[in-house]
Amino acid sequence: MSDLSELKVFSKRKKSLLWSVHSGDSPPSFIFGTMHVRSTVAHQFLDGILPFIRKTDVLAAEMNLNEFDQVRMLKGTRLPEGTSLELLMGEKKFSKTRRSLKRSFGIDLMAFQFRHPFLVSASISESLLVLDQLESLDQEIWNQALASQKICVGLESFDDQLNIMQEISLEKSARQIYEIGRNPGRFRRNLLKMINYYSNQDVDNLYKSSRKQLQGLRKKLLFQRNEKMTDHFISLLTENTVFAAVGAAHLAGEKGMLRLVKKKGFKLKPIPLMQ
Repeated sequence: MSDLSELKVFSKRKKSLLWSVHSGDSPPSFIFGTMHVRSTVAHQFLDGILPFIRKTDVLAAEMNLNEFDQVRMLKGTRLPEGTSLELLMGEKKFSKTRRSLKRSFGIDLMAFQFRHPFLVSASISESLLVLDQLESLDQEIWNQALASQKICVGLESFDDQLNIMQEISLEKSARQIYEIGRNPGRFRRNLLKMINYYSNQDVDNLYKSSRKQLQGLRKKLLFQRNEKMTDHFISLLTENTVFAAVGAAHLAGEKGMLRLVKKKGFKLKPIPLMQ
């Protein structure tokens, strides 16, 4: 079978957030796609994955959550001295976008004047969800793994994620905020569509939507990180069984983690979860 044909067959099966990873006769490891939110939309699959976490030695979250530092996060996401979101967008665009986002999402850009515009996108997305859980799904998975006395590590470090955000072009990120303000209905529809894909465990369409939404940032935010997280995941497999929990958009696609793991010689199998 050609590599292209194999890819097509592989992509047709992607209808699950949870995948087993096999190599020879070794016990299986697992990869699960999360949403980084405090919403039942994400937590609906928590009970279904807990037995698989308990079967493994190591939890590999997208980031080592023990390293998170709120003070450093606030400092690291502050815009350079002399720069503001209004200066990046221009006075007229800023004023117009501010009115649009406040009317459509209840988000006031003045609260983000001196913050990286990437944070605005995250806040807009959260505004469309019912945040009815005390912890994000990632944090709850981490807590459950600790309670089961698992080794908990990150496929990326806190510094890695902070550096990635700081490397994102401020101008490109501000332009994306402006585009959301120009067409808030389209952003709302796209996000609700992605939420529906997640609930249906449709990682293939979830990836396609995320890739389209990221536009010029997809290489830095998806592809490069997929390679790095896959390499770390596979290195952990040499001595442990591992439950990896990463953002669901990292799973599918030719450059997604599932495909990269398969290319390393591992066998993958979808494990559909009950809602």
